[in-house]
Amino acid sequence: KLTPEKRAEVLNAIENYAGSKDAQSLLFARSIELTYLPLLNDDEAKGRQEFSPEAIVSILALAALSGTKLFKGQFAQLLFYCDFLSSKRTGKGLTGIAYSHASFGVWPLAYDDLLACSKIKTEARIYDSKNGNEYFSYTMKSVGKNTLSREQTTIVKRVLRRLGSLSSEQLLSFTREENGYRETKKGEIISYRFAKDLQGF
Repeated sequence: KLTPEKRAEVLNAIENYAGSKDAQSLLFARSIELTYLPLLNDDEAKGRQEFSPEAIVSILALAALSGTKLFKGQFAQLLFYCDFLSSKRTGKGLTGIAYSHASFGVWPLAYDDLLACSKIKTEARIYDSKNGNEYFSYTMKSVGKNTLSREQTTIVKRVLRRLGSLSSEQLLSFTREENGYRETKKGEIISYRFAKDLQGF
């Protein structure tokens, strides 16, 4: 059980993460709080990293610069590989996101709320009539700038070169072959300790 002081510390961190004290941002922040509180002291679940909306925005910005056009599901998988490759190379993830074993593949916890708190904007949402994937249409102005370090940027660019051209379905299939997915059950958190087993890097 959290002490009042620790709870206040967590709330303050999440509100800072939301980047705004307005009602909508606080609503997203409270949702994230409920999801992530059980993982508060589990560094391996979050890649030994604090929440970083700036990192999420930076990864999307780098994807835009590389000409990669992203579906919502595709971006989720690329976040996973950026975080886990960073953990493999440096001992820490990039975003502070925790990932779970979903029936269809690896998925970020509280994904929609994380995107909203990161102030990621989509100018249009066009649904593919074949598979219903949500397409990210964006400009650099709406995405923001890359604020990652040179080493972090190199890691993201490597992921984009290796996987950026794959479809959402191909990426989901790829993540299902990861040891972190194969050795966990539906709903379980995929520990960053599996980063050492990351395939293809």
